[in-house]
Amino acid sequence: YQAKELGKNRFEIFDETMREKRVDRAHLEFDLHRALERGELFIEYQPEVCAETGRICVLEALVRWTHPERGRLGPDEFIPMAEETGLVIQLGEWTLREACRRAKAFQALRQHPDDPPIVIAVNLSGKQLAHPDLVRTVAECLEDTGVDPALISIEVTESVLMGDLEISSRRLDALVSLGLSIGIDDFGTGYSSLAHLRSFPVEFLKIDRMFVRGLGDVGADTAIAEAVIALAHTLGLRAVAEGVETIAQLEALKSFGCDLVQGWLVGRPERAEVLLELGATKL
Repeated sequence: YQAKELGKNRFEIFDETMREKRVDRAHLEFDLHRALERGELFIEYQPEVCAETGRICVLEALVRWTHPERGRLGPDEFIPMAEETGLVIQLGEWTLREACRRAKAFQALRQHPDDPPIVIAVNLSGKQLAHPDLVRTVAECLEDTGVDPALISIEVTESVLMGDLEISSRRLDALVSLGLSIGIDDFGTGYSSLAHLRSFPVEFLKIDRMFVRGLGDVGADTAIAEAVIALAHTLGLRAVAEGVETIAQLEALKSFGCDLVQGWLVGRPERAEVLLELGATKL
């Protein structure tokens, strides 16, 4: 199995380290099954703000896990495993339901009554997008929580979107019919063609952080970021940049006309209670 995971047509020597890793993974998978029941999972919300005004427009829901023995685990330590084992279906539904439940309260973070609503963005995995019950599950979450669908946005990575074009298009159309908005995450890291991009019912493109990191220093990254923003606007979409950590990056994105920015410079992920206690004027 290790040889298959690393590309097949090769061999791997079994050793004690490999055994320990497999046993450790099995324990972690078992613990993840119980994490939802025990209330060990929680959500942090990271702001996406208007590049020009600095006002919060979107809050991205990011799932976190406080393991009883290992402490806080980052998403890279359990999300891939959840994806491989199918647990991501249950995990994704829980995340969506929690985000829907919080959406109304987050409107208090608007600085002015005439500001547009703050949208809650939820990530959708490949297995979720391919699951036949996805649309029904989302509809039930919306109905059970009573949230306005316009307050919920779905983000799908470019690579996931291109996995099965027919299914992706059909699922996204159905989600849009429920009143949700759709965006492409990590844009620039997949292999989508402009023809396919035009056919999907998306409202925004999120530039991957790997291109934002090199703004001003790496000519190719700067050119790509500027081109993606121009492409988004040409298609009538909003452009969002993630991973913004410096003033120089922010200023460059502003000069390109980027609509929204996200990153530690403008707001770190926080639990809902912290955000609501701070209020918009102190974020």
